[in-house]
Order: sequence, then C-alpha cells, then structure tokens
Amino acid sequence: MDTNLSGELLRDLNEKLLMASVRQHELTEIAKQAEQRLSAMVNGLHAVICEINVQTGEMSFISEQAESLLGYERSAWNQRGFWRRVIHPEDRAAALAYLFEAVRSLHNLEHEFRVVAQDGRIVWVRNRAVVVYGADNAEGLMRCVLEDVLGRKQAEAMLAQSECRYLRLFAATQEGILLLDAKTGVIIDASPSATALFGFSHGTLSGKEFFEIGLFAGKQECRDAFARLQREHFVHFDSLPLYSPTGAVRAVELTGNAYDESVGTVIQCRTRDVTERKRAETLQTEDPHRDRQNTAPLQRPLQTDFCDDASWAALFREESFDQNVL
Repeated sequence: MDTNLSGELLRDLNEKLLMASVRQHELTEIAKQAEQRLSAMVNGLHAVICEINVQTGEMSFISEQAESLLGYERSAWNQRGFWRRVIHPEDRAAALAYLFEAVRSLHNLEHEFRVVAQDGRIVWVRNRAVVVYGADNAEGLMRCVLEDVLGRKQAEAMLAQSECRYLRLFAATQEGILLLDAKTGVIIDASPSATALFGFSHGTLSGKEFFEIGLFAGKQECRDAFARLQREHFVHFDSLPLYSPTGAVRAVELTGNAYDESVGTVIQCRTRDVTERKRAETLQTEDPHRDRQNTAPLQRPLQTDFCDDASWAALFREESFDQNVL
C-alpha cells in the first residue's frame, strides 16, 4: 500500500513538473514574441531610442535607426565623448547643460539642437529624455528619444523668410492696406500707408471696427458695404469720402477681397488717396470749353500776311484772343 501511494505521489509530481515545464516554455515563448514585437516597433520608428547610464555614460541600449540618422555605427555612439564631438559647436554648451539639468532635477527634458553627421551634414534633432532611478536609488538611467526634425526646421525657416518678405512689402506699399476679421469687421492689422491716410496710429487703428474709421457717408452705408463684401467676397468703390479725425475730407478708392487662411477667412481692403485725381476730373467737367475758347483764334484759317508789322498788330487787337497763350 505504501508502494502504491508512493507511486501515485511520484506520478502526480511528474505531471505537475511536466505542466510547469510546459507552462514555463509557453511563458518563455510569449516573452520572446513580446520582445520581438517590441524590438520591431522600436527599430521601425523614425527615431533613435537609447538608454544611458547616468553614472558611467555608457549606453545600455540603442536602436537600429541610429546609423541611418547620422551615419555613425552604433558602436561609435558608445564611445567616450561621442556627443561632445557630434553636437554642433554653437549648440554644444546649451545641449549638454540641458542633459545635466535633467539628471540633477529628474525632470523630463525636451529640447532641439544641431548635430554633425558623419558625412558633414548638419541635422536638427529633437531630444525627449526622462531620467529614472531604481528602487535602491543606486543606478540612474536616462532614456532618450531622438527624432530628426530637419525637414520641419527648413520649412519653418522658409516660412519665416516668406513672412519677412511679406512684411517688407506690406510696410513699403503706397496703398493703405487694412486686414479685417471677416466675421466682426474688426481691423486686425494696418500698413504704415493706411495709418497715414486714415490719421490714426497703428495701435489706435488696430482693433477699431470698419465703420469707425471715417469711410462712407455714414455708419450704415459702411455696414452695408461690409455685408456685401462678406456675401460676395469682393467690392470696389472708385471714390469714397474719408472723414479724418482732423475734419479733413479726402477721396479714397477702395478694393476689398475676402480670402481663406489657416485661421479662417480674412478680408483685405486696399485703399488709395485719389483726392487730386478727382479734383482734376471735377475741374475738367466744370469747364470743358475753356481750352477751346483760349485756342480758338489759333484754330481758324490764317488769311493774314504776317510778313509786315501791321498784320501782327491787327491780330493782337482781336478781343477774343487771350494773349496769355503765347
């Protein structure tokens, strides 16, 4: 009976050991697959993942993207002084100071700096780092994600250059340009020529509503014009009265357009002072026969012999002739 009991216990123990072995194998396989998936995910990112011992400076892990980012072999990244060599000289002090501060304060770090690739290219990288310590606080690890942001930096530089060109043109144009919020009619920006034309400082003009700047005969006419501009996205007025803060009245040509920006619809109004042109047109309309009256004696057939002085005297005695034309 004791023998049978011992045999049963032995079989039971063997079954449990077998089940434990199978379970261990399954867990090992699961862990292996998880590690493979994690490795594929990490190495498939368009970024470099690395882990650095903050005491020794050695890298305990670095992803495969390291070589494609800068061209250096992964073994070179673990060489002493590697980062001091590859960080751009103009950014080196600030970048290292950020890293040291992250280690000291244990705060998450995010900053951008330039590095020199193996082929001499200048690459902008964005580093996001976090420092963690073990339970015994003996060993600290800095985990970094380095991302190539050169394309974004180049796009930002091109945008800044484009904005600079626009601002120069905006400031130099002889037309008075107003930018309005398409919904409210509030002036967002005004060119120097606009501030001079409307008689307000830039700070005063910006923030005013369209109907407050003295255009049109009254506020309602101005509101109607703005509503039309909102509806049709275009208006043009050959001559509008502009009542300046000093009481002077000038004639202004206005062309308004509505266009879409990333932040919404913006209205641009281009204005020109046409006071002198309108004055000249008015004078010409009021006295259209003046020029013909003054030159009438010169238009009729000449039958006088101007070879003698008497003929000249007869011409000057004619009352219809204006001697000022000579």
